[in-house]
Amino acid sequence: MRILSAQVDGFGVWSGLKLENLNDRIAVFYGPNEAGKTTLLQFVRTMLYGFSHDRAHRYLPPLRGGQPGGTLHVAAGAAGRFAISRHRIQKGGEHEELRIVA
Repeated sequence: MRILSAQVDGFGVWSGLKLENLNDRIAVFYGPNEAGKTTLLQFVRTMLYGFSHDRAHRYLPPLRGGQPGGTLHVAAGAAGRFAISRHRIQKGGEHEELRIVA
């Protein structure tokens, strides 16, 4: 699976972040300490596997606003391309909304 692009609606320090046209071979994220590199890694993990109850306090609510969650656009070989969207919703209790669109 290859990540083509990411949109962070709200997660930790990131809000409204769009990463587009990620390189076919390798993408390197660098920056000073506390710049949000690990937060971006956790965002990808969350989009694929769901919000972790153990780590939610570090990244939620988003520090700069926005709906908690976002979207990954991925290529999965012969299976094609998909958009994976996951958001945390707080209406009548707390739950996740997951959408996978081919």
